[in-house]
Amino acid sequence: MRRDIEEQEQIIVFSWIALHEERYPQLKMVYHCPNGGARDARTGAKLKRMGVKKGVPDILCHEISGRFRGFALEMKSGKNKLTKEQKEWLKRFVDLGYYTDICYSAEEAICAIKEYLKG
Repeated sequence: MRRDIEEQEQIIVFSWIALHEERYPQLKMVYHCPNGGARDARTGAKLKRMGVKKGVPDILCHEISGRFRGFALEMKSGKNKLTKEQKEWLKRFVDLGYYTDICYSAEEAICAIKEYLKG
């Protein structure tokens, strides 16, 4: 259930991004790396061999905007908390000069992206 909510909120975020890409060219480089989700052991092992890593943020952008080198957002729903790996990834992105945030709704994620765009 929570995963479905996160997915729907993320779809809303990417719909907003698509509407604003012409005004903000940085948004053309925003993407989602599908690391999460339930998978059988065989598929999980294959994805791990292909480079999938635990904790990678849900929404990423590697385009400079003002003082930020990009942004990394982690989507959550309900009372979900960050995992150890998610905390490590977000800290590393902060250390690299990225804007980071944990967002519990599409509205929060869009506000975070707007902050990044302000530079």
